[in-house]
Amino acid sequence: GLNPFSNVYGLAPQDTYFGEATGEQGYDPTSKGYFTQVRQKTSAGRVITFWVSNSQVRVANPGEGTPIPSALLSKIK
Repeated sequence: GLNPFSNVYGLAPQDTYFGEATGEQGYDPTSKGYFTQVRQKTSAGRVITFWVSNSQVRVANPGEGTPIPSALLSKIK
């Protein structure tokens, strides 16, 4: 399972649509990974932001992908 003390909330199924990029980019020197900040509006209308690894995502075509699973979305604080 995932380490509850890490900053990883979880892994999403392939072809999951996460939301819109905010334009913010980040670099983690420990993992040497680049990240993109994404914004998503919950069903309750709350806007949340989170980071996704650039090595694991790609830009979707319009209408492509299924929404991020609610169980994963609910873990994001």
